[in-house]
Amino acid sequence: MFELAEYPETVIEIMRILYFSGKLQTSGDLQFALAKRGVDIETRTIRYHLTNLENAMIVKRFGNRGVMLTDNGVEEAKALLVFDRVGGLAMETERLSLECEYTPSSPTGSIMVNTLLVDEERTEEALETLLIAAGSGVIVSSRLGVLRPGQRMWNYEIPRGKNALIGVSSRNYDVLLHQLRIPTETSATFLLRIEGGKPQGIV
Repeated sequence: MFELAEYPETVIEIMRILYFSGKLQTSGDLQFALAKRGVDIETRTIRYHLTNLENAMIVKRFGNRGVMLTDNGVEEAKALLVFDRVGGLAMETERLSLECEYTPSSPTGSIMVNTLLVDEERTEEALETLLIAAGSGVIVSSRLGVLRPGQRMWNYEIPRGKNALIGVSSRNYDVLLHQLRIPTETSATFLLRIEGGKPQGIV
């Protein structure tokens, strides 16, 4: 694997785009994304850089569909973009919230979700526990998805021996209100005491 200091600035930008997109990107997609960042470059030059990254096992080609970071590439990008990720995750959350189009009046649309990794052998136990919690009315939603080992989630592949539990995010409250042009602001996070399934006050 290359030393971080060896990456040309253009390659760093390519890795940044691949990391934060989390999906397949063609050379044309990358050219468009780079242009938005003020980097004008021909697609053949992008393909040259991608070939070098593929040889270094940083990216993997999927035919004409494009390229994606490998697991090694994701780890390399994490180290390379550590300062980007501090603010980038918040920016990514904001971007995703703008792409949510689910409304209470429509049964179809995208929503924001959170994910947790659990051991395969403990998945059934985890689901049973969450099922009980879902019936309490305390958590946001009883809707739950499961990803199995080998399936991809954003730019991350579920590892062997793990399952990913996907639950509805409370951020959807903000999204739904913003769709109605009702401004919101996150003011505080605290603990709320629940007794007998009913709120008893702030801890």
